[in-house]
Amino acid sequence: MSESTSPLKVCFNPQCRASGAEKWRKGWMLRSGEIVELCYRCG
Repeated sequence: MSESTSPLKVCFNPQCRASGAEKWRKGWMLRSGEIVELCYRCG
C-alpha cells in the first residue's frame, strides 16, 4: 500500500465538494489563518 505525497484537494464550497480539479483558486480566510481553496468554477 503506497501513500500519495500530495493530499486530495476538495472544493471548500459545501454545495460543490468537487475534487481533482485542474485549477484551484483562493477563497476566504478562516479563523485559523488558513485560506480555503475553491475549484475554478466556484472561485
